[in-house]
Formats: sequence, structure tokens, C-alpha cells
Amino acid sequence: MFILLLLSLELQISPNPIEGGTGEKIPFSVTIMNEDGKLFTGETKFDVVPYDLGQVVGGVFIPKREGRGVLRCRATVDGKTIAGYTYIRITGGKKAKIVPDIVVIEPGEKIQFRVLNGKPLKWKIIPEEIGYINDGQFTAKKPGRGRVVAILDNKNIVSAFIRVKGSLKTLEIVPKFIKIKTGEKIQFFIKEGGKVIWRIEPEDIGVIDKNGLFHAKIPGRGIITAKTEEGGVEKLGRAIVIVSGKLKVRIIPEKTTLHPGEMVRFQVKIGTTEVGERDIPVRWKVIPNQCGFIRRDGTFFAGKNPITGRVVAIVPQRFGGGIASARISIVPGKFKDLIVTPRFKKLNLGEEYTFRTLQTIPIHWEVVPADLGIVNQYGTFTPKRNGSGIIIAKPLENINIKPGKALIIIGANPNIHLYLPDEIIEGFSIQIKVKTILNEGYKVFWYLSPQDAGKISPNGIFYTNRLKGGKQNQPVTIFAIFYRERQIIGWGSVRTTIRKR
Repeated sequence: MFILLLLSLELQISPNPIEGGTGEKIPFSVTIMNEDGKLFTGETKFDVVPYDLGQVVGGVFIPKREGRGVLRCRATVDGKTIAGYTYIRITGGKKAKIVPDIVVIEPGEKIQFRVLNGKPLKWKIIPEEIGYINDGQFTAKKPGRGRVVAILDNKNIVSAFIRVKGSLKTLEIVPKFIKIKTGEKIQFFIKEGGKVIWRIEPEDIGVIDKNGLFHAKIPGRGIITAKTEEGGVEKLGRAIVIVSGKLKVRIIPEKTTLHPGEMVRFQVKIGTTEVGERDIPVRWKVIPNQCGFIRRDGTFFAGKNPITGRVVAIVPQRFGGGIASARISIVPGKFKDLIVTPRFKKLNLGEEYTFRTLQTIPIHWEVVPADLGIVNQYGTFTPKRNGSGIIIAKPLENINIKPGKALIIIGANPNIHLYLPDEIIEGFSIQIKVKTILNEGYKVFWYLSPQDAGKISPNGIFYTNRLKGGKQNQPVTIFAIFYRERQIIGWGSVRTTIRKR
């Protein structure tokens, strides 16, 4: 009964992919149903990969940054677990989508689909045998599941899930369940006659020929399907095959040399198959751990000290077992800076802003001074008072990357007076004067807007660039935060204009 339940239940996440812009709240739905279209409920758990792309809150995906990833869902129904996933694409603006995004209907029924935030040029239904679609109106023909696809005028593609209710005529496959070893063969057949189309999923577990002869290649669990069609009546059967045994396991690349802070993606191959394509939960280790750290997806980050060691991959026994390792060498290199974007932000009380880093690594965020506001683990800063400070992003792991910093100003009342003449000739340099009397021993965090107007040295000399693109002048603003160790003294700003010679 357990085997039949696993075969008959399916989990769909819709929309697929989840698309939207930063700042949006993107609702999605999880549907669990059997082959007859009957709905089930179960306890669900979600994982976002990479973890910093966003988070799931009550059936809504909230993006944290632009990028692509995967949302994985595991659902427990009557004590048994099934899984599904959807891709995630987050950009700076709103994304097109089909509504409704998931539909269950009876054969002969019709439903109208439409596209939000986009213009469809062509509609398709996959597979075609479950129905046909004209100008977004779908008419159901035969039981089955598939996707309604719209090709937009900007060449993007959006889709929605559709299930046409009704039981398919079933075939009985013999054997229904079998365990064999790698290299062995087993003959599957159906009790009825007629031409049969055989298939195995996943395809890398083995090969099944047109006569139903299955040849096991690598360890794993697969589903054999058989389909016939006579007189317009389609019949479908399924069986489970479990392949056991051990095959050669290896890591690619087999050796690598890195500078501190650099990264490389390792992959495991069992025989000729990449593990990443089959979603096998490989356990990774770094020996010794001073070499760096490795994520669950096999991405390795080199530590800060020159050293030689190994990355080890352990394959679970249920997938054939095995251990493989790769040689890693960390050689001396320069420290890299963790880049926080933007490097400067001006806010008012009541506003909040999310800072990001260009490197995708685990980060600890903090603000100096601590009473200026609150910054959470996602880099979102909420001010508590007027003033100025520094947002600091620190790598959580022991890698050779310096903490990144961003300047932040709350309110519009500077307490330090800066001076520059109203106009500066392009290509010249000039000292920024501090008119407010300060005790010695302070340092300054400078920020220039726009940043391509020049550069500012630590001691406050402004080096102007030449104007480009036929410009005759360029207004600029310079911000400065003054600090002593971790104490913020104050901030100031000054405006000037760069003139063409």
C-alpha cells in the first residue's frame, strides 16, 4: 500500500518558476493530489537554495536580493514524505505570470488563462493529448497532467500547471516491485498484449529496451512505466525498481590550487553520472578544517593560511555508498575585501534599507554605533535615531576576506563643517578642509557621489577626473563620517562643481 501511495501522489508548486522583483511578496501554492485529481493535505517544509535569495513566510516567497535559485518542498502525508521543487528568478522589476497558476478540471470543461505583466504571442499545452488551447482558452480532452505555456513578446516563457481529472486505464506490470544489483538484468512485461512504450526514470539508473528488458547501471531507486494506446484508449502502468551495489566514486576536480578566499565548486560522480543531477545528499568534509569550509552544494572556500589538505565526499549507503577525496592546496595570496553595496546610504527615521554583499557567503551584520539602529541577519537596517554610522559585514567563516563597510547617515543635520570652493577644474586635486575643531586621532570614512567623478585619499585630498561625454560641468557631493576607533564623532557633507578646462 505504501508503494502504491508513493506512485499515485504528486506534489506541485505553482507558479513554476517563481518570478518577481526585489521588494515584492510573491504568493505560491503547494498542491498534493493523486492520479484521479483528489486533493490531499500534509505538513510542508521549505528550503531556499541559495539560502540568502529569500525566505518563505506563510505561502509567500519574500526575495532578499536579485538572482536565481530553487525552492524545495517536502510534504508528509499519512506519515510518508514526497517532494517537489520550483525554480526561482528574482530581478529588479515585476515579472509576468499566468493566472490561474494551477487548475484541476474535468474532461470537456473549458477555462480561460491570461498573462499578468506581459503580452502573450503564442499559447501551447504540454503534452498536447490532454487538450488544446486557443488564445488562452483551454479545453480539456483526456485525463492527465501538464503545463499551459505562454511565449511572450519579449521572448520570455511563463507557465501554469493543469490537471485533467479522471483515472487512466491501468496496465499491470510484472514484476511490480524488484530489487537487483548493478550489472544485472530483469525482464518486465505486461499481462495484456499490444505495442508497449517502456521508460525508466531517472534515466541514469539503467536502460530499458523496447521489449521491457531492464539493465541496471548504478545504485538508486527508479520507476518503470509502460504505456499502450489502442482504439484511442490509453493505458499506463508503473513498477518500482531498486538497484543496489557499489561503483567507483570520484570528485571533480581531483585536485586544485587556490589563493586564500577563493572558491571552487566540487562535484561527485558515481560511475559516469554527476550526483548533482540526481540530488543525492552527499556529505562533505574538509581535512584539516583549517583549509577552509565547504557548503552542502560542494562549493569550497579557501581559508586564510597556506596549507595542503583534502576535500572528502561521502555517498550514502542507499545510493551505493562510497568515499572519494580531492587534493586542495592553499597558497599565499592577498587579502580580499568583502564588498558591501551600496557603500553609502542616506535615510530618514521610519525608513529601512537592505544592504547586500557581492560575495555569496555567510555574513554577520552589525552597525556602529550600536544605538544608531538595528541590522538583522539579512542586512536590513532600521534606524532608531538621527546621526551617522557604519554598517559592517563580517564573514562568518575563517576565510581570507576582510570585513566590508558602508557609510550610513540618518537625518539631515551634519555636525561637522567641510569646505571646498564652489568650482574645481577637471584633472586637478584639492584638499578638503575641516572647519570644525576636532581633537586629534580621528579617521574619516569618505564617500563621493557620483563615484566616477574622482577619488578621495584617506587624508582628504580630492583628485578630480576629467569630464567625459562632452560634459561642461559635473555637480558632486562629498560625505564624510568621522570616527575614533569604534566611536562615531560626527558627519559632514560639502557640494562643489567640476568644470571643464
